Amino acid sequence: IVIVVLLACFFCSAQCDSSKEREQKLIAFTNWLDDNNFVRNFDLVALPGQGFGGIASREITPSEILLSVPMSKMVFGGDHKTVNGWNDWSGTVSADPLMLWVLRERINENCDWKPYLDMLPSNFDEHLLMWKEEDFKYASKTGLRDNQKKTLDALRTSYDHLLGTLLVEQPDLFPEGYFTWDRYVWSFLVVSTRSWRINERDNDMALVPLADMLNHAPDAGQGGVNDGKFIINCTRSYSVGDQVYDSYGPKTNFELLSSYGFILEENPHNGAIIELSFNTETNLVHKIVEPILASEDPNYRQVTVRLNQIPHQLLRLFRISSLTFSSLDSLSDAIKYQSVSLENERKAFHATLSALKTVLSGYPTEDEDLALLANTELTEKQRSCVLLRLGERRVFENTIDNIQILWRKVLLDGE
Repeated sequence: IVIVVLLACFFCSAQCDSSKEREQKLIAFTNWLDDNNFVRNFDLVALPGQGFGGIASREITPSEILLSVPMSKMVFGGDHKTVNGWNDWSGTVSADPLMLWVLRERINENCDWKPYLDMLPSNFDEHLLMWKEEDFKYASKTGLRDNQKKTLDALRTSYDHLLGTLLVEQPDLFPEGYFTWDRYVWSFLVVSTRSWRINERDNDMALVPLADMLNHAPDAGQGGVNDGKFIINCTRSYSVGDQVYDSYGPKTNFELLSSYGFILEENPHNGAIIELSFNTETNLVHKIVEPILASEDPNYRQVTVRLNQIPHQLLRLFRISSLTFSSLDSLSDAIKYQSVSLENERKAFHATLSALKTVLSGYPTEDEDLALLANTELTEKQRSCVLLRLGERRVFENTIDNIQILWRKVLLDGE
């Protein structure tokens, strides 16, 4: 009994210390925000299961500014592409300059961004890159495992390159034993889950303190640069005490889960990816049109179909694949998403429906996945996999319905 009591006391003490330390870091960060002319209409608080988030400190109406960040306190990757004269990046991980900045400055006691860096999460256990084999038990058809492997392979290539170049040329850049694989992956997750692309800086990647602490809602404001500041405007009303949100963009559940580690059961922007290729081995028309299309659209092979949207990219591919020798002069029209002829349109619609139904047949039935979701022994990661493929199934079913409706309009109305 004494041992149990001592362990309980130790655990409570550790929790209290952790809570106290987190509170001190939050106070230091909010002071830093105020000292550096950040504007916000919310308070930062710790939210159960969500890390930090924003809670409205007053009534906020649509179109009001939710937050404003001075550009002088944003951290741009382009400003850190040279490390003491070195810039021989591998090119496989575009976030590398920001990642190295984070790793270097988080151990710099005199860094101007120290209160911000101290607020970064210590781990990303829920992120796809951290998943173990059992987490993928119900990930068939989702592409999650392939995504994890491709990302980790790219990171390993870049990490090994840095070890063999930058760290050889500048062995004192980091303390001995500091630049580990685990820390490198952690820095990637910091940057990839918290950065924005800034159009006003040639699409440069940037960390935006404060803005990166809000959680995602599909209908919230995305934010952008205006008059030398990064601003997120309200798109809805908030009452005092409501959690405030920003938007990470119109992302599918696959994008949300693979990029941030969470999923939305009701996602108005949900979609699914279809991978297609031309038969250039035996079809001479395909052999002719494929390189022309690839030069116009290098990513044509991956098509995303979205909920409640007509799959124009998919229809374009099948218009092109259905061309005959006699209609090759219409290739440029087809590439521009224009119809070629009624016969070509008929073939394209038929091929599109056939492809969608083939993909759909590979998914578990809705009843099977709903039964899995009722299993209380599912882990949260396994549950996310089931929700992901269930959502993708519904996207494909919705797209098939839209294609059939559109074809009827083509026949009846000539639209």
